[in-house]
Amino acid sequence: MPPDFDHVVAMRQALGASRAELTDEVLGKVPALAVAARSDGPDDRLREGDQVAVGFVGDGSAGSDLWLVTGREFYLEEGELAAGEHSH
Repeated sequence: MPPDFDHVVAMRQALGASRAELTDEVLGKVPALAVAARSDGPDDRLREGDQVAVGFVGDGSAGSDLWLVTGREFYLEEGELAAGEHSH
């Protein structure tokens, strides 16, 4: 079973590094993005200042022509909710 992992971070487009552009039209479609060369687990999570290549999921686009820079981390949950360890 893959790790139970939720992560919410601010992202911005890396200026001058991307061939694709995040326009209002693109963002209005609420695209799903996949981070290239990163495992899907808490040990390899995005950290503030990381610059990563991303690709659009499900639209037929190939490659990672979009680069994003990670900003502030707002939320990280590493399985506490699934394991019943969460309390208020």
